[in-house]
Amino acid sequence: LSLGYSSTDWDLDGPLTTPISATTTGVVGSLQGGMSWPLGDFRVGTTAALNYDDAHCIDHCLMLETTESITHWSTEISLRVDGSVSGGKLLPFFALTYSDRLDGANVVMNQGATLISDANAGLLHAKAGLSAIVDDRTELFANAGVSEGIGNDTSGVDGTAGVRMHW
Repeated sequence: LSLGYSSTDWDLDGPLTTPISATTTGVVGSLQGGMSWPLGDFRVGTTAALNYDDAHCIDHCLMLETTESITHWSTEISLRVDGSVSGGKLLPFFALTYSDRLDGANVVMNQGATLISDANAGLLHAKAGLSAIVDDRTELFANAGVSEGIGNDTSGVDGTAGVRMHW
C-alpha cells in the first residue's frame, strides 16, 4: 500500500507558440499484492495492483479556459523474474507488465473543442535490470524499459542507473 503526492512542471515550446508552462499536482496511491516462487537461483513472481492518480492541471492546463476530466483508476498485472547469482553479488531482474485504465479516457476541453486521449489504456511494459552488491552498504544498479500501447499510439522508454546506500 502506498500513498503520496505528485507535482510535475510542464513546458510547451512549439514552433508556432511562445513557451507555455503548466503544473499538474494531486494525490497518488497504489494497493498491490503478489506472490513469488523459488526456481533455483531465481524467483518467479506475479503481482496485481489497483492504482489511483489524481494529478491534474492547475493554472488552466497550458492555455486559458482549458479544463480537463482525467482518468483516476488503473490496474496492472506483472510477471517478474528475479535472480541471485555470483553468491548473491549480482541481482538481475526482468519484468513484464500489462496496465489499463478503469474509468474512461482523459478529456481536455477548450471553448467547445474537445481532445480525448486514451494514452494510458492498454499498455505493455517490459523492463530489465541488474544490481551489483559492492559491500554491506553499497549497491550499484541499472535498469531500462520500454512501453508500448496496445491499440493506441503510445510508446516510451525509460532508464535508471545509480548507487544505493544502505544504513
